[in-house]
Amino acid sequence: HDMNCKYIERRMSMLKKLGVALIGVTLAEILLLLLLGNQFGILWTVFIMLATGALGVYLAKKEGFQAVRNLQQSLQNGQAPGPAALNAACVLIGAVILILPGFLTDIIGLIFVLPFTRKFVQKMMYKSLRKQMKNASVVIVQR
Repeated sequence: HDMNCKYIERRMSMLKKLGVALIGVTLAEILLLLLLGNQFGILWTVFIMLATGALGVYLAKKEGFQAVRNLQQSLQNGQAPGPAALNAACVLIGAVILILPGFLTDIIGLIFVLPFTRKFVQKMMYKSLRKQMKNASVVIVQR
């Protein structure tokens, strides 16, 4: 019973942090949109926002197909899909973030999608997963 309470408390804490982060990102997006709109004009700001969003979606699609191919190849070769699955997860997360309107979310999404920055994100995610596994927050079930 005590273990379940700690698990629920950790999840609630994580949800609170996620809520604060979402509010913070939204406020930062609005501020950035106002500043850029004031600096460049509303038409250029909207154009830049649409262009960065389109570029992001294109990169997410291109990198996403490659990530899925790598995952399939790992599975066909009988290799553990861990690194390929983490790579595909990063691209998927980045693609979802890129769909959201705004400059800040485009930057965050691109960090997840671009291969040279994605490696850094993967290392952080891997360390986080290892820590959660060590603390018994994440359990991997093998069938």
